Amino acid sequence: ARGVDACAMIPRALRRPAGARSPLLQLRSGGPAACQRRGHGDHSEHAHGEADPTAENRVVLSKRIPDNFVEETWIPFLEDSLLEAIHVYVPHDLAKIAKAYTKIKDPQPALCQKLADTMKFRMVAFEAVDIVDAMPAMWKLTPGDAELWEMFTERLKQKVDDLTVPNILGVLRIYNKMPDKQHGILAELVPRLTKSLEAYNTVEICELVAALAMNPLGRDDPDILTALLPEIQKREDELDDVQAVNLLWSLTRLGVFSETLVRRIAMDMNVPDVIKDIPPRFIAKVLWVFSQFDGTRLVENSLLGRLNECVDDVEPAEFARIAMAVPHRHDQLKAIITHLKGSLMEMRRSDMLLFLSGCVHCKILEEQPSDGSSVPGLLDDFLDYLKEEQDNFKRDEIDRAVRFLHGSDKYKHLIGMLPASWNETVNLVVADIEMYS
Repeated sequence: ARGVDACAMIPRALRRPAGARSPLLQLRSGGPAACQRRGHGDHSEHAHGEADPTAENRVVLSKRIPDNFVEETWIPFLEDSLLEAIHVYVPHDLAKIAKAYTKIKDPQPALCQKLADTMKFRMVAFEAVDIVDAMPAMWKLTPGDAELWEMFTERLKQKVDDLTVPNILGVLRIYNKMPDKQHGILAELVPRLTKSLEAYNTVEICELVAALAMNPLGRDDPDILTALLPEIQKREDELDDVQAVNLLWSLTRLGVFSETLVRRIAMDMNVPDVIKDIPPRFIAKVLWVFSQFDGTRLVENSLLGRLNECVDDVEPAEFARIAMAVPHRHDQLKAIITHLKGSLMEMRRSDMLLFLSGCVHCKILEEQPSDGSSVPGLLDDFLDYLKEEQDNFKRDEIDRAVRFLHGSDKYKHLIGMLPASWNETVNLVVADIEMYS
């Protein structure tokens, strides 16, 4: 007996012609026209009917993507996926869609809620890693959905044995942002984090602290610091000089003062054999760290003596840190300025801004440009650079330049000498500063 043809059971009006593409596939690939452009049309096949074997390896250059691709293609596709096809996605895909949707400037509340409701429905299928991936995005999209966060918490309790140390750190950082910190789950996660850290070696502990310090909100994670600090204290004797300085830098950014590390580094930085080959970036880092607790006097003489030997290797970022740490040491700072001034016109904009901030901080920059009868000074060079590169500066770079100058009573008037094409942005930044001052 012959089997029943499944296609015969479909009403004729709903059947697709043989070889026709699914509407969903056409939507995701940009439609039939896009298929021909990507090499799936008649013109892209070989003479024998075989597809081009190099088609999968072709690269789409960013300059070939239309300017309106995000607004006209990517966002509509993403929102259509949330609206029409969300029921087919598994938890891993839902987490990825949530991450993508956070990139949109004004996400639609209804779609955010639909995504949250779908996650609730699929919660029983969420693994630990899926929850860790989804939580940061959903905190941005639906922070007020108490039911979703309660379900996340209950599912985490079931999957807590599958959480790694980085997973626990990510979860704790989300819970620490909540008004109600879910102390029940925190009481379970923090001891587990402490126990798991015992298996980490010294280098891994230092890397965790450094990663926490790089986040501007790292100080707002006391639970994580509480777990890390005992392990740090146990391993301080195992650190070499480089690790000790990097660890002290990280702790300083987190607002933690380690007297043991400070005492050890201060002693090492005064031993000639230890600092004879120390590079400028290390000198700048040590000086900045010690300046945060008024301790530069413990190391500045020895380190600045070494700095005199390697002035030609100092970069703008290092100069900015040194100027912040020891603004009164004009002799050393002027030597660095003389070195950097020769390459000012070739600097990247970010380096020029760091150079400018250092000069403003140590107050070595002239207050007025030359009048034509005198030799042009460093201020003239800065103004020439800004005039030449004014069209290339981004808004955040203009913002930084204005804030550098506005924060100094001596140089505040220089804001009026910035390029006229910046006036609108400059006025907005100044108004913002004055509003919150």
